[in-house]
Amino acid sequence: MALRSKIASNTSRLEKTDGKERISNINQLVLTFMGQNALPFSLSNSSSFRKLLNELEPRYKVPSTWAFSSKLAPERVGQYNDSLRCEINAAEDFSMTIEFDRWSSNSGMSVLAVVLTRPSGRSSLLDLLDTSSESHTGEFLASAAIGSLESVNFDLKKINVIVSDEASYCKLARSLIIEERDFEHVFEYR
Repeated sequence: MALRSKIASNTSRLEKTDGKERISNINQLVLTFMGQNALPFSLSNSSSFRKLLNELEPRYKVPSTWAFSSKLAPERVGQYNDSLRCEINAAEDFSMTIEFDRWSSNSGMSVLAVVLTRPSGRSSLLDLLDTSSESHTGEFLASAAIGSLESVNFDLKKINVIVSDEASYCKLARSLIIEERDFEHVFEYR
């Protein structure tokens, strides 16, 4: 009897471990699904979405909108940034392109995107900033773009090209970044 009890206990512990790992994997898949399809985290409140996931895995409890936005997504971004940092640090100097663009969303929010393109041609969104309350000046744009690069501990010597659109404040921002950071080797593209 003692052996049977011990086996049952170990089997139960294994199922719980496998269950927790499976739940974690499902969370990551749901997060990826939401991100790749530009779906809001509030999708987790949808009864039909919950029903679908429950049908696929009855033990799965869909995390709340708060859990996605305050815990799961930031953890995933942190892991991604760590991986990106390693790749950036391993790259040769003067081998990367930084692009930035500013636009207005459908809701009227002013958005600044800072994108890094690596030698392999792969691009990564480094930052997406709500700049609605900020002035549309080259000085602000240059400061925000550099702040985004520095926030991921980006070695600015890796940059060889800065790309933006042709708006006057973007042209000024490119010039200010090059001037401020002593980027004599950097090309400006529009």
